[in-house]
Amino acid sequence: MDKFWRDWLENYANDDFYWYQPKGFVVSPRNLPQIKQKLAVLNRFAGKPWRNNQTRYARQLERARLYTPTRARYGSVDYAAIVRMNKEVFDSLGLAWVRDQSIVVITAAGERFLATSDDLLPTIVNEQLCRYQYPNPAVGRGSEDAGIFPYAALLSVLTHFPKGIPVDSYELFIARMRREGNVQDVVELIRRYQRLSPQGRKGLEDRVMTLPLIRQGKIVVQERRTSLHNTIRLNRSYMLSALKTPGTISVSNGLLCIVPDRHAESESLVQTHLRENCYIQFESVEDWIAFYGQFGTRPTHAEALAYYMRRGAVERSTEAFEVARARRQLPEEFRNLDTRGFRRLQILEKTLEDFLEFNLELIESGLKFIARQYPTDTGPLDILAQDARSRWVVIELKRGRTADRVVGQLLRYRGFIMQEKARGNASRIRAFVVAPDIDDRVVAAASGAQPAALEVYEFVVHGRSQRVFPAGQDRSRPTRRPAKMRA
Repeated sequence: MDKFWRDWLENYANDDFYWYQPKGFVVSPRNLPQIKQKLAVLNRFAGKPWRNNQTRYARQLERARLYTPTRARYGSVDYAAIVRMNKEVFDSLGLAWVRDQSIVVITAAGERFLATSDDLLPTIVNEQLCRYQYPNPAVGRGSEDAGIFPYAALLSVLTHFPKGIPVDSYELFIARMRREGNVQDVVELIRRYQRLSPQGRKGLEDRVMTLPLIRQGKIVVQERRTSLHNTIRLNRSYMLSALKTPGTISVSNGLLCIVPDRHAESESLVQTHLRENCYIQFESVEDWIAFYGQFGTRPTHAEALAYYMRRGAVERSTEAFEVARARRQLPEEFRNLDTRGFRRLQILEKTLEDFLEFNLELIESGLKFIARQYPTDTGPLDILAQDARSRWVVIELKRGRTADRVVGQLLRYRGFIMQEKARGNASRIRAFVVAPDIDDRVVAAASGAQPAALEVYEFVVHGRSQRVFPAGQDRSRPTRRPAKMRA
């Protein structure tokens, strides 16, 4: 074995990253109608607390003959297993919001899935896989330098090989890709691998199979996962089954390839992906599912910018701002800003959110802070509070967005909290837009949101600097302008 492959083996052994698909119910064209039926049963519990209805859901699956107990006398163990397996499928396709402490929500992607005829379900999966990223919080984070879209990355590799590649190239090279920038390196590795003799390939694979699974510098000893290579191979059928579902990829006679009449479609998908999409570092499972469940929303640089701004991640949002500006993908409201101006806007709004968390009574007497960045099915809302009459109050900062967009998002948050907290009673929930500077367009958008009652507040934290050194200077107190209601 030459030095190139010896060095490659050493690197392989010291990196345990690989694409992972949860081993629940297999996602495949054949199973999609049954997944749809199971989602339809879950839809009966929409708007109800998930924690209280998991067992009821499993029983209804059993009655519908979508689940058969594994024991003569079954119980909570069987139910918990089937619920977990179905939840993993819904998470992997973004079809439902099923969190322990929340209500059941069928996402926009799930609603589209339910409304689609069985023969067209692979087109919905295709749309979702174009946005599916790994790692994500639902299946693991991986390292900081990892972030890839498996479907687009696999298609990108296969477009270089019209006749296909040996299927074992998947676990040797493809499943180890961390970013789209690694595609060309993987293509070159596969070409080298193809030039090896059959004996050379087998020898390389035999050596890989002897490499132990190493995590955090320690050898992991498990009965089935005797090596990292074997671990990836055990998971290969689950991941490839999902990636093959749209019908663009096939495995035949030991070759992994693009279906012959879908090369042009695959090339177009890859080019669109490279031109428009970017990996987004979601902070929680809830944030990931909220994004993934919005059918048709692309992971663009503008979308990444909006998410990082909402999370107050100044460095990441600034980086996303600069990339989006270079690619001419900036939202209209930021096009007149340079990097310095954008950072100032970010810091101002983050300061406002920090301040409001401890000073809500400056907006309205009796307001009590409940949570910040509260997870909902369409993303985290800025502040959740309650007023003096125990009504729920959803508070959204404008964050430089257009009036229609901020009001539209606020209405979606309001709808979620109304179901989860106010039990569907619209009189028990209020919604505020708060910003340092309110223009007439925000007021007009809020007025047009009737019959949902929205309130708009202009709130500015003013301060005056003071010198503490050299001594002898006046020490004036910071000043604040109280909140002013505009609508």
